[in-house]
Amino acid sequence: MCIFGVFGFFGSFIGERGDSSSQVGRFYDQKTFVTINGVFVDGRGNIYFGQGGHGSIQVYDNKGSFLYRISFPTSGGIWRFYVDEYDMVHILVLRGRRLLAFFDGNLVVDRTLTTHENGHNMLGEFENMARREFVDNFRNTYIKGFNGNIRVYNENGDFLRNISPSSVIWIFHPSASLAIGTAGSIILISLHSKKIFKPLHKGQDYERNPPE
Repeated sequence: MCIFGVFGFFGSFIGERGDSSSQVGRFYDQKTFVTINGVFVDGRGNIYFGQGGHGSIQVYDNKGSFLYRISFPTSGGIWRFYVDEYDMVHILVLRGRRLLAFFDGNLVVDRTLTTHENGHNMLGEFENMARREFVDNFRNTYIKGFNGNIRVYNENGDFLRNISPSSVIWIFHPSASLAIGTAGSIILISLHSKKIFKPLHKGQDYERNPPE
């Protein structure tokens, strides 16, 4: 199991840095997840999963159906993204010192950082944009769970649905481990609990065990 744990860590390390693809733009081929490098929800309820292993962001609608992916070069380096209040996707590629922005999957900004812009400081700013909870324009609340799962609630706190990305997570993802059974069978063991958080009401903390 230790050997496969090393593979899991290595997969996470590679996934965070992405590949060296030179493609930029919107594409309609869905990639298998290696690691999830950030999750955001825009005002329309579209969900953006950063896909570290392919240097892309995969976009799903508010039912969890795949729409498209945004691809960009990472030069094998660390990258981060966030979605602003205008549904614009901002991407920082640290190694290439590159800033990109997409709207509806279309590239609208592509520039190199100036000599006065500190890439590492900006990386911290991007990381500070990460959230666990999002509210769309219809006052629905999206709560992030494990393995990319998202629970959706209406403004009254009533559970609406669970959304999972419709793409398989790589077998060496750190959320899973492999063991060899006594009969030589291979067993896949999930390390993450299936429980996620449910909002109680505004101003109160979260509880576990959401309704099925």
